[in-house]
Amino acid sequence: MPFTMSNGVRLAYDEAGSGPAVVLTHGGLGDRRMWDHQFQALAERCRVVRYDMRGLGESDDAAGEFARCDDLLGLLDALGIEQAVLVGNSIGGAHSIEAALSAPERVRGLALICSGLTEYDWPAEMTAEVGNLIAQAVPAERMAQYWERTAEHVDPADVEAVAEANVPGTWSPDRSAVWRI
Repeated sequence: MPFTMSNGVRLAYDEAGSGPAVVLTHGGLGDRRMWDHQFQALAERCRVVRYDMRGLGESDDAAGEFARCDDLLGLLDALGIEQAVLVGNSIGGAHSIEAALSAPERVRGLALICSGLTEYDWPAEMTAEVGNLIAQAVPAERMAQYWERTAEHVDPADVEAVAEANVPGTWSPDRSAVWRI
């Protein structure tokens, strides 16, 4: 189901159930379908909403400057949801945190799964290593097509390679690398 924001950008979403609201925000490597099982289970006891972030899934492409937390709060407004528990995975968790910081009165709770951080400059060593791993795994031409959204299809092996490139190690609290073996 699409929702068109006041700026004309269309966000795709699904809604089911009744009761306290729960909003599911996907990670950067997926779309709202990643929540299929949770969506069905939660709909049995609450009002559950899942949506595709801009530029992903069936939502419009991201263009110009915007804040994803504003998209999330705008969706709550459009659906008449005064308060919700926000469940976010990866970068979706980061946008849920931003929404909670921007409008704490709208958030009953947060459930974060491997949440990312926005507005944080990741260490150059990490971003260079991840970039190198992706470049080794996915041909540059195909990666460009994915970024430009011109690929005829997405190769599942490329999705797996990008996901693997993003998890070669972890980072300690002082932001130094702790590489896995």
